[in-house]
Amino acid sequence: MVRPYYLLDTNVISEQLNRFPSVAVCSRVNRYKEVSAISAITWFELLSGVQNMPEGNRKKYLFDAIVN
Repeated sequence: MVRPYYLLDTNVISEQLNRFPSVAVCSRVNRYKEVSAISAITWFELLSGVQNMPEGNRKKYLFDAIVN
């Protein structure tokens, strides 16, 4: 039997990386983290967004959060 998965969109991942993320979004993602996934498109959008940021601590923090 195939397990159901939640496919998370870029805005859901980005919300968790905000300085003041939505508690509701983070709670829901954490509740279903074992059965959640992202698409290759979402992965590319996240990396492209960080790549286009100016150099600095925020860029490094976001890159580390996405890659790790």
